[in-house]
Amino acid sequence: MILAIVSGKGGVGKSTIAYNLGALVNGVVVDADIGAPDLPYGTGPTIHDVLGDRTSVSDAVIRRSSVRLLPCGRSLHGARACDITQLPDVLDQLEAAHETVIVDCPAGISAVTGLVLQAADRCLIVTTGTDRALSQTLRIRELVRSLNVGIDRVAVNNISGDSTPGDARRQTGVPVTTIDHSEKLKTAQQSETPITDSAPGCSAANQLKQLKTELSI
Repeated sequence: MILAIVSGKGGVGKSTIAYNLGALVNGVVVDADIGAPDLPYGTGPTIHDVLGDRTSVSDAVIRRSSVRLLPCGRSLHGARACDITQLPDVLDQLEAAHETVIVDCPAGISAVTGLVLQAADRCLIVTTGTDRALSQTLRIRELVRSLNVGIDRVAVNNISGDSTPGDARRQTGVPVTTIDHSEKLKTAQQSETPITDSAPGCSAANQLKQLKTELSI
């Protein structure tokens, strides 16, 4: 199963949710944000090298804490050398090897996101409760639907007292899961540690576990 995680705009916590879901499943997380990656990476080969035919998919997969990850490189040269049309085949290879593949897509509408969605079985949209984020969520929802990919849920992230997660349900017509604002989650992501490892009993960890259950992954 290939789950695409998308968002209408950046800064909504999409990569954080992708990474933390990866800690809860027996699968692999793919950093497919070729030009602006945000997930951990190491010193070895990355998806840049895979898409540039310089290494195999299996040789580029690493482990960070409890997350198996296909990282993305940080160089402009590496990004430019990628043949992004190979992405669907790379995701199929990962699915064959790991069963569950969680793909952190670039924010907004892009060619990479479109290619990932073509290969994906299902989709999770991440947003926040702000009006701007929700308006961009509607745009990405239409892209997903145009490619006939099922939208499992909308995750409304970083909920605080003035957020209105009910608006996401009304505007998108998709079931909503909320994740509260959490300094623990922010700190855990900065240290490349899933919140379910560093603070397994906190509310954010429990909400992410609930999201995993609701996604049936």
